[in-house]
Amino acid sequence: MRYVPVKDLKPLQGSAHAKPRPGLRSLSDDELLESVQNPKNADYLTENTKTGRLVDGNGRAHELQRRAGDSSSTISPDALVPVFPYTPDLSMFPDLD
Repeated sequence: MRYVPVKDLKPLQGSAHAKPRPGLRSLSDDELLESVQNPKNADYLTENTKTGRLVDGNGRAHELQRRAGDSSSTISPDALVPVFPYTPDLSMFPDLD
């Protein structure tokens, strides 16, 4: 696992991933950070090591970045958050390797 500044997270774009989530928006800054740093069921932000894009935790990442841009938030763009690496097995797709 590595630690990445909030500003450098690369969540997936698109309406399904970037859509505001009321459950996340209702969390305090501390609760949101706790959900990323000590997630239930070890559900960490997960990054595809081949693309650098997040494959899990996109909603939390979008909310972190939204708050990092909000001057009333205690979440800084430079705040470090844990990111779990995921390397997809492309052995069935030799033309993608």
